[in-house]
Amino acid sequence: MKKTLVKSILLAIFGMMVVQNVNAQKISAGEEVATNIGPGLKVNDYFYYDNILYQVATVVANDNYEAKAVSFYGESLPAEIEIIGGGQANNCTFTVTEIKALNSVKKMSGTSYVEGDASALDAITTLIFVKEDGFGGFAGTIGKEAFGNLDNLRYIYSELTTPPTAASDAFTNLNIDDYDEDYVQLIVPAGTIGKYGTAKGWEEFYQIRVKGNSQLFGDVNNDGDVDSQDLIILRNYLKDEDDEGLNLDYLDINSDGDIDGQDYILLRNRQSWL
Repeated sequence: MKKTLVKSILLAIFGMMVVQNVNAQKISAGEEVATNIGPGLKVNDYFYYDNILYQVATVVANDNYEAKAVSFYGESLPAEIEIIGGGQANNCTFTVTEIKALNSVKKMSGTSYVEGDASALDAITTLIFVKEDGFGGFAGTIGKEAFGNLDNLRYIYSELTTPPTAASDAFTNLNIDDYDEDYVQLIVPAGTIGKYGTAKGWEEFYQIRVKGNSQLFGDVNNDGDVDSQDLIILRNYLKDEDDEGLNLDYLDINSDGDIDGQDYILLRNRQSWL
């Protein structure tokens, strides 16, 4: 009887130690995988992956979820943050379907997520929409004012050939409406500058460039600005096709391989709000 009692007590103590170790693992910040994702999560449960906190939107299967990005995560944040299409950890997978509002910081306190120090957002200078992440890249929606309070953000790199669906004010809290070097540059793959320049939400960026190229969207004469001179040059080219001294790639505003009236209309409409 005594041996059985002692054995039971020892097992109970061991069990408590295991639980404590699991909890400690679950709340460790700075992990590169979501150590607290696992089978059996329910709708609205939270988990973190890299430096972003996610919330389960749909339970596809016991170990497969659709999730929305809801906050940055951790005590501190790196300068470069990747925006992914999904992830895998602890034999579970998730697909990111929505970015709600990545404009706050949360961290673990005990077994709960709590508000973190918003000053951590100041560390972020670069966002990258990753294509080759094993999930095809982010293909969900970017919601109203999804990005904000990133005062030191300077670059958004997108590796996606199709701009994700974005609300018209998805980026309104960022410095995107000037050509000053302190304002955010959107850098996109070759051949897609016209897509981003006309896509809802993305068209709000003044500075849209092609990766590996100094070309500024709409800057026909490559003088670092988009103004009436660009429109005049394009109009004159369409009139007599005199391309002396011109880079024809810069005249193809919508990046469709042709220089025609559609490019002129696009540039004229773009200048109407710049």
